[in-house]
Amino acid sequence: MITVGIYLDDCFEKNGPLKIIKNSHKKKIYSHHNSENYFVGKIDTKRNKIGTNNSVSIIGTAGTVVFFHCRSVHGSGHNKMNSSRPLILFGYRACDAWPLINDGNPHPEVNLENYDKNIIIGKKSIKPRLTKVPTIIPLPKKKHYVSIYELQKN
Repeated sequence: MITVGIYLDDCFEKNGPLKIIKNSHKKKIYSHHNSENYFVGKIDTKRNKIGTNNSVSIIGTAGTVVFFHCRSVHGSGHNKMNSSRPLILFGYRACDAWPLINDGNPHPEVNLENYDKNIIIGKKSIKPRLTKVPTIIPLPKKKHYVSIYELQKN
C-alpha cells in the first residue's frame, strides 16, 4: 500500500512540510484512537512515546511528488506563514487488498462495478487477499461521514 503526495505550491520548512519518520512502517502498528477509544485519525505521539525529532521534512517546489508507505508515521510541520500548504494525497493498494470498512472511497460492498472501474492496473477479483498483518479497525467514530481532515482537527 502506497501513498502518493503532490505539492500544489512550493513547500519549505517555513510553511509546514510533510514530515515522515523513516522505516516506521516496519515497526509496530499505532492506534489512531483517542483516550476515549474513538477513532480520530491521528496517533497520539506523546502517549505512544514516538520521537518526532527523527522525522524527515519533505520539502520541494510545486509539482514535487512524494511516495511513502501508508503506515509510515507522518504528519505536517508547523506552518509559520500566512498561506496554506496544499498537498494532494492519493492512496493505492493491490486489487485484492479489499478495504475492511467503507471509508467513503470506492468500496466493493457498496458498488462492485464502481470499485472495479477504479482499478489502475491488475485484474478484478472477488477473492480478497488474507495475510496475517497487524490491523486496528478505525471504529468507532464520534462523527460519521466526515473527512479524515475533519476528524484530525481536535
